[in-house]
Amino acid sequence: MKVVLAGGKKITYYLAKNLISKGMAVTIINKDKAFCEEMAKTLKALIIHGDASNLSVLKKVEIFDNDLVVALTNRDQDNLIICELAARVLKVNQVFSLINDSENEQIFRELGITNTINMSEIFTGVIEQRLASYPIINLMPFEEGKALVIQIEVEEGFPIVGKWLKDLPFAEGALVGTVNRKGNVFIPHGDTVFEVGDRLLVICLPVDQTQTLQAITGWD
Repeated sequence: MKVVLAGGKKITYYLAKNLISKGMAVTIINKDKAFCEEMAKTLKALIIHGDASNLSVLKKVEIFDNDLVVALTNRDQDNLIICELAARVLKVNQVFSLINDSENEQIFRELGITNTINMSEIFTGVIEQRLASYPIINLMPFEEGKALVIQIEVEEGFPIVGKWLKDLPFAEGALVGTVNRKGNVFIPHGDTVFEVGDRLLVICLPVDQTQTLQAITGWD
């Protein structure tokens, strides 16, 4: 059995490298000639220069039904064509596809391509899992993602409890805009001391999000 990686660049290289290290036979098909030449120098794999969405190119690989085909281009329509050709024409039993736009996943499934890797869903899940570890009430991108507005409730054990705002190790790109204390909303100043139950409206740059949340919660 061999694994055929169709299209893609970095993800293809690292996936191929990992599969080869596990003793698997790998074939890479890519229409970028320079990339193919680089892979031929770097990896112990069969490298074919060509467009994998073209049946004549796929036939050059001599793909068998027990091989595995993975479509990794940045165009979902190309990935769908590759999978359809591999599954329906070449009778490959296992085809996988990268999905770049979540809205296209249903189309793949309706056409029988169920082994999909939805990158946007994966990253969304990772982000949601990360944020779930914090007592965040709401998080909203601001100014096209250039800043974040985070609403967070202070809990028992947080390092900011009983401390002045001016003593907190906030990044320069972060500030506490308002504090809601038992229904009383006010703008904090350097001598504001935080209490359990305070609801903070925090504004920060995306790059400062982790440091800001750690300063408030103490969590990694």
